[in-house]
Amino acid sequence: MDLLDILILVFTALLLCLWWRYSSTNVAKNLPPGPRGWPLVGNLAQVILQRRAFIFVVRDLRKKYGPIFTMQMGQRKLVIVTSSELIHEALVKRGPQFATRPPDSPIRLIFSVGKCAINSAMYGPLWRTLRRNFANELVCL
Repeated sequence: MDLLDILILVFTALLLCLWWRYSSTNVAKNLPPGPRGWPLVGNLAQVILQRRAFIFVVRDLRKKYGPIFTMQMGQRKLVIVTSSELIHEALVKRGPQFATRPPDSPIRLIFSVGKCAINSAMYGPLWRTLRRNFANELVCL
């Protein structure tokens, strides 16, 4: 390798380090704290490398960060809620605020039947109809 190749490699590595540092510290200020993730994969690699069930990883993180914390799985940020009181607050008292689904990747759109499934429909009349049909079918079983 000549000097130009080495300089390009060092410059690229420096840019990647700066980008990672900037992207990991420039998160939304209103998210709860959580473990710092790796570039591109977030906390996914950390969870896999522990070789334990996800629930045990969450229990350990709860001891460190409290009943609500943020994790990053790939490029998606997750807010993990582990307290029954906070879960009730989010899903029952403030249900419509938390019912909308995040924007999907093109691959998920393919597997979600064009967002006409109960797990992928946006909150609204379609979702309520799907939920009602699902509940009726579940009761009939």
